[in-house]
Amino acid sequence: MSWKIHRAFLIAAIWIAEVLAAGICGFIAALALVPASYAARGYYAFGGEWLIVLGITLLAFHIINNAFFKMLKDH
Repeated sequence: MSWKIHRAFLIAAIWIAEVLAAGICGFIAALALVPASYAARGYYAFGGEWLIVLGITLLAFHIINNAFFKMLKDH
């Protein structure tokens, strides 16, 4: 394989890892914000909770991405 293909796989792997890490943060926020009684009764959160979870997920991705590229820049 050429170095371009290796680089593309590496970039994809880093992106997937960042998205998964941010998704875990969003999942934890959803567990904290959406009452378990909603799920038990079959309801979903349609209020502002999903905006908060989305914001936390995007913020986490931004922080993780910046930290990773800052680490690359420093080396």
